[in-house]
Amino acid sequence: MHHRLSEKVSHYLSDVKTDELADFLSALSHDYQSSETTDQEAEKRITQLEGIEKELKQTVSLISATLETSQEGVLVIGDDNQPVVSNDNFINMWNLNREWINNSSGRDIYEIVRVQLKQPSLLLEHLREVDAPSSATLKEYLLKDGRIIESYISHHVDAGVVWRFRDITEAKKQEEIIRFQAHHDALTNLPNRTLFGDRLSHALRKILRTDGKLSVFYLDLDGFKTINDSLGHMVGDELLVQVAKRLSDVLRDDDTVGRMGGDEFTVLLEDIEGHADVVRLAERVIDVFRAPFVLDGQELYITTSIGVSVYPGDGQTEELLLRNADIAMYKAKDQGRNNYHFFTSSLERLAKHRLSLETMLRNAVKNEEFELYYQPVLTLGDGIEAISLNGFEALLRWETKSQGFIGPDTFIPVAESTGMILPLGEWVLKAACKQARVWVDMGFPDIKIAINLSAKQFQQTNIFEMIIAAIRNAGIGFHNVALEITESMVMQNVHGSIEILSRLRERGISISMDDFGTGYSSLNYLKTLPIDILKIDRTFVKDVTESKDDRAIASSIITLGHNLDMRIVAEGVETPEQRDFLSSQGCDMVQGYYFGKPLPAKEAIAPYTNL
Repeated sequence: MHHRLSEKVSHYLSDVKTDELADFLSALSHDYQSSETTDQEAEKRITQLEGIEKELKQTVSLISATLETSQEGVLVIGDDNQPVVSNDNFINMWNLNREWINNSSGRDIYEIVRVQLKQPSLLLEHLREVDAPSSATLKEYLLKDGRIIESYISHHVDAGVVWRFRDITEAKKQEEIIRFQAHHDALTNLPNRTLFGDRLSHALRKILRTDGKLSVFYLDLDGFKTINDSLGHMVGDELLVQVAKRLSDVLRDDDTVGRMGGDEFTVLLEDIEGHADVVRLAERVIDVFRAPFVLDGQELYITTSIGVSVYPGDGQTEELLLRNADIAMYKAKDQGRNNYHFFTSSLERLAKHRLSLETMLRNAVKNEEFELYYQPVLTLGDGIEAISLNGFEALLRWETKSQGFIGPDTFIPVAESTGMILPLGEWVLKAACKQARVWVDMGFPDIKIAINLSAKQFQQTNIFEMIIAAIRNAGIGFHNVALEITESMVMQNVHGSIEILSRLRERGISISMDDFGTGYSSLNYLKTLPIDILKIDRTFVKDVTESKDDRAIASSIITLGHNLDMRIVAEGVETPEQRDFLSSQGCDMVQGYYFGKPLPAKEAIAPYTNL
């Protein structure tokens, strides 16, 4: 018993460092040496000691398990500059081994860590910051092998310097990816609207110190929608990628190319000398589009229209420079595309007028301030005077309190560009069908209402259902409606157009192609399109009695349409001579001021109620 107790005392006095346990063991040794100590008391003390031993082992085991399962590397250096604790993650993170650590000082370990850093001096700064007890600091280390290690150091009064290391290389990569995606276009990898705006703002701040100039280009691809719709979005996306690469390659290293969205791109030109520099770079951009783009195994050509604004004359803020370049781009479109146009004060006045018109138009659509006028379409008989009412073309009119009548040529393009044409077009469809029902009830059962569809309206996925619903809700027959489309609308998506038009025609709705001869005039597609009526544009009718060429064109359209089993309507007939010529050529129907101007519904039908 005495030998066993002696071994326990010796073991704990040599291995255990805590003051409480040392005091307890000293007392136990003293009691053992006392003659008054009984075996029973000694055994009691041994049992207590074994309990403490068990608790210590459990605590050490728990601490060890915690350290080894931690995702962090841990190192503790005591105040005597000797390593106290280190886990395997620390060893592996810094390419060390256990035996070397056990035989090294804290200074040795710091040196091995320091030489692996890309900036070794950071470690010494870090150590100086935690020189005093109870201090702590956080740093990031970039290692020579490319890893990024986050280090948190705290100085404890009892334990010494405690290091916690975490490898954040992958986390930093993910942060960089997220940051890149937030500021770059996903398709082209070009700066997006946000990043481009930031760079423009930075360039403006910098230029204030140098009194220099910069320029902004706003680009829009000409005819991109036709390629996208006819060849598919995958081909369209590839075209945008190739455009982005060409723009990046042709411009200077310090210039920034961005994508605003869709087929719109922007360019920031810094450090320009003057107007000549901008012209030279604009022409260089135009030139990169001259070579064909190879898409899906075929060569395609596309052009661009560019609007140009220059600091400081065209604006001194990011918003103004971008807005004015955008305004100038639309002017370049209006002037025939495939060119560039500088911003001018007159363009700004036009833009303000357009903005005012847009605001008025939105309110007018909301409040249904529009009205339909109707122009008669008459059928020519065998004799020159043998004409009869076929129907009316519904024409949209807008009368404002402040500006009077605003023509469709003015407000329809604004409605198209803003998307307001969709609710407006739906209102026209419903209102025209309701008016047709009024005339059917008045005794015109076969009257036909010609309704113009806009390009955007025709592209709606639910356009078929919308048309059918409007006709049914009005309570008229499908034969009472003729839908007028244009060549350009059809050519944007030929196969889709054929499908929709065929379904409408199967219901008994007439399909009329308006302004024939002024668009693509593709005879290849004309023979496949489900068209009932061709309308000769007024430009060919205007001089038909004076111009040999116009007579030849009008006669050819009439012959072509009849050979394709179509009926022909001539627009813009204003004189009896024009009427006589068209009748002699076998034209089926006519409309124009000679027979009647567009009028409100009651006035338009009045001449025919007594026939």
